[in-house]
Amino acid sequence: MRIYLVILTLISIVIGLTFSACKKKKEVAVDTPKPTPENAQPAAAVKDPNEIKLLPIQINSEYAWPGSTDPFEILSSEIKGDMLVLEVQYGGGCQEHDFTMTTNMMWMKSMPPQLNLYLEHENHDDNCRALITQKLAFDLSACRYENGNVVVLIINGDRDKSKRYQY
Repeated sequence: MRIYLVILTLISIVIGLTFSACKKKKEVAVDTPKPTPENAQPAAAVKDPNEIKLLPIQINSEYAWPGSTDPFEILSSEIKGDMLVLEVQYGGGCQEHDFTMTTNMMWMKSMPPQLNLYLEHENHDDNCRALITQKLAFDLSACRYENGNVVVLIINGDRDKSKRYQY
């Protein structure tokens, strides 16, 4: 009878150690997942896409449109006072994305005068697959034609979506 009690105690100890060892492995696996672009959560540094910040338009007389940037789409555009508000959409979600608007201030001879604006997107090698929609606002006060009060703005060469800026 004594042997049965010793064997039963040993079996209980072995079973207890087995369950506690499995539990530790499971906790380690849960605490250390490997991030990949497919399962990554947005980084804390990623800006809130609903936050609208007034951005300047860069003026560079020697600027030449590169023809392409990291992919994005302009969903809508409108002028509110001295602001050009664009709603853009792009893929990502794991890195902060930057947009810059540049003009070379080369006025087209027309009535009213026309001015090209070039929007560029830098995704910082963000390979995540979320579809982000964000509003951007640009200060148009630097784009005023000095001998008038109306300018037609052409964004990335798309004349069909040009905007009339009246000031």
